[in-house]
Amino acid sequence: MKISKRSGTIETLCVIPARMTSNRFPGKALVEIRGKPMIQHVIERCSQSLFVDKVVVAIPNNKGNKPLAVWLRKHKADYMAPKGISENNVLGRIAAVVDKYNPALVVRVNGDSPLVMPDLIDRAVRDIKMFRKAGPANQNTCVYLGYKFGQTPSVMTRYAAPEVFTANALRLWASAIEHVTPNGYIETLGMFIEMEGTPFPTVVDTPSDVAKVAFRMEEPCSS
Repeated sequence: MKISKRSGTIETLCVIPARMTSNRFPGKALVEIRGKPMIQHVIERCSQSLFVDKVVVAIPNNKGNKPLAVWLRKHKADYMAPKGISENNVLGRIAAVVDKYNPALVVRVNGDSPLVMPDLIDRAVRDIKMFRKAGPANQNTCVYLGYKFGQTPSVMTRYAAPEVFTANALRLWASAIEHVTPNGYIETLGMFIEMEGTPFPTVVDTPSDVAKVAFRMEEPCSS
């Protein structure tokens, strides 16, 4: 697996939370889709972003996720399995990666999003950068940027849209909660990019989703 790696300062870090112990679909991170494990599709697509300096997979530190850790090591993918963080504390795992690399911005893409589009990552990162640079007041009024359809905030959980946080905002959220609710997205100092057109689910949540995602892929993401 060929992954773009950039040296020097990491301004934008992409973190992919993933695990093997999903209740609805155990082992899904390594389920094969068009000849590749799902996590490989996600890593490769995130690595194609023009604005992402580094991609790191964040996994729980327990026996159930050892096969995923073995696969990531074997294929030379960057990953962390932070100790002392519960499996359900997704934001805590991401924050541990952020603390290690200390980026300015954090892109979150879930490990069950093999159809994530690199240009959606690029647009989100570009837009939050441009808005925050537009004036001093904007530094404190935009700490999060996501996508939405109509009035529904954060479409990542169904449609594989990326989310971008400032590193400090991510740390603050992680210190208080394990998962951000829709109300949290609405109430935060953030922005949303409106998704147009007719959406279709692109996240692998259950075994039946594998065939649907494979059908949507005309060909595997190039390596």
